[in-house]
Amino acid sequence: MENKSPYLPKIVKIKKVKQETEDIKTFTLDYKPIFKPGQFFEIGINGIGEAPFTAASASKKHFQASIKRTGKLTEAIHQLKAGDKLTIRGPYGNSFPIEKIKGKNMLFIGGGIGLPPLHSLIRTVLENRGRYGKITVFYGARDEAQIVSREELKNIWPKMKNFRVVVCVDFKKNKGEWPHNVGLVTGIMEKELKHPFTRNKNTIVFVCGPPIMIKAVIQKLLEHCFKEENIILTLERLMKCGFGKCGHCNVGEKYICLDGPVFSYKEIKEFEEEF
Repeated sequence: MENKSPYLPKIVKIKKVKQETEDIKTFTLDYKPIFKPGQFFEIGINGIGEAPFTAASASKKHFQASIKRTGKLTEAIHQLKAGDKLTIRGPYGNSFPIEKIKGKNMLFIGGGIGLPPLHSLIRTVLENRGRYGKITVFYGARDEAQIVSREELKNIWPKMKNFRVVVCVDFKKNKGEWPHNVGLVTGIMEKELKHPFTRNKNTIVFVCGPPIMIKAVIQKLLEHCFKEENIILTLERLMKCGFGKCGHCNVGEKYICLDGPVFSYKEIKEFEEEF
């Protein structure tokens, strides 16, 4: 009988590897777990270690995760190809408030590799499109070469009804034509938050990205009178062990891996300086 404990790793085969940027790859596994949008899994290689990654796929679909090369483990994972095997255990953590957002407009704000962790919710919403309102995605990257999820941003989401995509880069690196915005995502927000899709202050906002970006985005949203409880953050970047034992993700009185990784700004605003 298959052991269904989320604490025991399963050995699964890699189905597909997609090169997103020079140091980011998206791995599709031959594995279809059941989980809630926003939950994370521990992915690893026997003998090297494991690390937490939020699912970029919807539940019951082939599992996907986007992994940035940052150290020994992720370097080893990046060497793997389709047909090779990984270990995975989970799901862990809480999830995005899927019931709360029914009938509401949604704004997703991702920076760098912070967009893939929002994919599981976006894809879940799209599978049940009639239950939800209008969708806007703001995505910012350092330059054109650092953009992830290109297919979704360019060819899939913009063609969908009531789905808006706004892309910007901090600076333009190449000399060729660039059809999107140039500047920090917070600067673009000043104009874009006035759009009919997002100017409704009851819009639910989901944010993931580097800590410095998250803090700047929160400040801009508050300036535009978005409610603290409607600003939802996923703080997966701070996690390590997934059990609350290592203390790496301790923020104030909370452990991101146990109490999160999803929080409203209202829940953790007093600990803002710590994340």
